[in-house]
Amino acid sequence: MKKFIVAIAAVMVAFSAQAQDQKNYTGSSRFWDNWSVSLQAGTTEYMNNMSVFTPTIVVGADKYLNPWFGLGADFRTQICTGNRYNSYTAFDAVALNAYAKFNMTNMILGYKGQRRMFEPVIYTGLGWARNTASKTWLGNDDQMTYTAGVEFNFNLGKKRAWAIVVNPAVVWGGITNGKLDKRNGAFEMTAGVVYHFKTSNGTHDFVKPTLRNQAEIDALNAKINEARAAQEASLKQIESLNKQVTALKNQAPKVVTNTVTQTNTRDNMECYVYFSQGRSEVTASQMPNVERIATFLKNHADATVVIKGYASPEGSAEINQRLATKRAENVKKALMTKYGIKEDRIQAEGKGVGDSFSEPDWNRVSICTIKQ
Repeated sequence: MKKFIVAIAAVMVAFSAQAQDQKNYTGSSRFWDNWSVSLQAGTTEYMNNMSVFTPTIVVGADKYLNPWFGLGADFRTQICTGNRYNSYTAFDAVALNAYAKFNMTNMILGYKGQRRMFEPVIYTGLGWARNTASKTWLGNDDQMTYTAGVEFNFNLGKKRAWAIVVNPAVVWGGITNGKLDKRNGAFEMTAGVVYHFKTSNGTHDFVKPTLRNQAEIDALNAKINEARAAQEASLKQIESLNKQVTALKNQAPKVVTNTVTQTNTRDNMECYVYFSQGRSEVTASQMPNVERIATFLKNHADATVVIKGYASPEGSAEINQRLATKRAENVKKALMTKYGIKEDRIQAEGKGVGDSFSEPDWNRVSICTIKQ
């Protein structure tokens, strides 16, 4: 017993060494996080009759407050086989127990954000047991129990949701003269499976919290204050705009008179008829421009057109002058013969080499200016 107490003391020292890390994890999960259930089966051997093994079934549940420390409870029953004594029921005994549990791996090596593949856990606790014997000095009675044991957990899979547990324990029933009564003591050996429920963080275990130093905290607070100030400024701007909208809604209607001055857009209207190099014939691609001039003249009986022919700078001045004149005359001829425009409404003249456009090729043109 003294050795066990010393072991518990050593556990508490290690527990204290991890106190700071525990603070980081304690309260980082919700109430329904980090629960698990277990189902085990095994045997119980009583200290006062070492030759008799009693089948035992254990159903348990645990809740860990942090990766190092948890609370547990279980229901245990010993199945009656008739080898030890007869019972009133199908069970030799039933028991309810509550425990404090210490994960030795996490306490000594520290927690790394997930369960390890192998984790030993020591536990100790009190409980209540009821014997149902009929032919033994034990009788049919209730008693307090004290349990101490070790869980050897073999965690499985990538998520560590399932585990296989092997669980040796010692159970004492009652206290006599201030000491544990070994007459009612027993050794238990059970094994089974454990399932760790999924937590609110999406895993089946604690998630290591992100720790920040004071400088990071101050920087985050500064950003929060800056965001609040920007929000307040935006709210004030919205309030000001709402007031302006309200004022505009309440404003009396005004009659606004706009004076529009129209100008004669027909004065000096121009249209361009382009020619190939060295040619003066009006091609089919340019006839729509000629037709546009004819349509306007037909729609406006008082309009006239001045056609000025030009040539690009290639060739001699004499040839360019003749080519420019011919281009103007051919546009005039098309207006008269194809569209019936009278000659006295058309003035055509050749102007030689043109300089209206920076691109020389564009100066092979007849510029038709409509006068109104």
